[in-house]
Amino acid sequence: MSVNRAFFLFGVATLLPWNCLMSAMGFMDNTVFKGLGWTVTITPLFQFSGLFTQLLLLGIGHMLPTKIMLFLVFPLGILGALLMLFLCSMTTADIMNNTTRFYCAVITCLGLSIVANGMLQSLAGMLVTMLVPEHPALPAMYVNGIAVAGVMSFVVSIMVTAGAGHRYAVDALFLLLAMTYVCCFIDFLYIARLGLVRDNCKSTLTADALNLHDGTQPGGAGSPRALEGIASRRPSRLSRAISRGSTIGGTLRREWKQQVNLFVIYVQTFLVFPVVSSNWRCRGDLLAPETYVLAMVSVFQIGDLAGRLICTVQSFSARCPSGDKLWMVVAARSVLLPLFFLCWRIPASGEWLFGNIGFQVVLMLFFSFTNGAFTTLAFMRGASGIQAEDRDVVGRALPLALTTGIVAGSVCSSGAVMWLGTLG
Repeated sequence: MSVNRAFFLFGVATLLPWNCLMSAMGFMDNTVFKGLGWTVTITPLFQFSGLFTQLLLLGIGHMLPTKIMLFLVFPLGILGALLMLFLCSMTTADIMNNTTRFYCAVITCLGLSIVANGMLQSLAGMLVTMLVPEHPALPAMYVNGIAVAGVMSFVVSIMVTAGAGHRYAVDALFLLLAMTYVCCFIDFLYIARLGLVRDNCKSTLTADALNLHDGTQPGGAGSPRALEGIASRRPSRLSRAISRGSTIGGTLRREWKQQVNLFVIYVQTFLVFPVVSSNWRCRGDLLAPETYVLAMVSVFQIGDLAGRLICTVQSFSARCPSGDKLWMVVAARSVLLPLFFLCWRIPASGEWLFGNIGFQVVLMLFFSFTNGAFTTLAFMRGASGIQAEDRDVVGRALPLALTTGIVAGSVCSSGAVMWLGTLG
């Protein structure tokens, strides 16, 4: 149970930094860093730094000690959360000017992205794959933790905002993030003591020995002589890199459909959320801009979680499109994208539709529901029916396609908003 809880918390810690930033974006844009373009700046940079870290670890992660890296990840996460708490404090404005504080916050967020979106996601995914034969519930616990992260930030934002205002809600979000990483660090020390934090390179070496020798030969499978022989005859780095590249290329040529689906889904989502939707305004000034942005982010998190959860119901997922047909509904989702821009750019005379609060809530709810549902279906379809030798590459390629889609969508969205902003 403690091992399952640890990986549930690792899932929460993977996505909670981004969810906390999304919940705080309205207040950051309109109060803390007003006029500096916080949302337009941080959305693509946060995702790009996570993507770069994942790509780097895909190439050299097997050479790095897992235990030491995780030992660094959680204290760095705690430090990043506390730094954001300090930089968002209004009293910090007495110490440094607003522009300097803005750039310090951007750098801190990049560090959180490297820690959570890059290092933790890569390391936790690798450990889940290695430990699943002994602990079959770990994949579900990790994915459930990722989904719950959005709900946690939503509940804290709503409750503290209603009771004390946006200022204290932002403080509560980063305190929650720091406490989550403290709990993760405690659980990490526990599973490390149990000997469950293993290095991928060791398991690869053992597997090579088992494949090279059979049990009938002297010094056969798994013997010290076999392992010593493998170590002494290990191919050059160039040969291993060429072999690895050939394996990845062959697998992706066979199993590319769900990677493309995930890429398209997240390009669609981040083309309009949160950069475009953060420019929506409540007609008639019924809600302050930061309150309305928080409300839309909360609606997105609710719809996204609902879509993910309903697809775990077997009777529902069985009626959804198969792997070969999922691209059709993914492509059809593109018709929603112009509506987000119309809700931003339409004049006040359009209150009956695009400027209407009800229309915007329904649009965001449906859009986020399809994001969660199609993501879960793509992962389920992508992980089923694949050959055993392709599972490692496919398991790494699916989240990488997702992250790449986020980066591409965020960059295009930020550019579009800047260009449309110059048009007045």
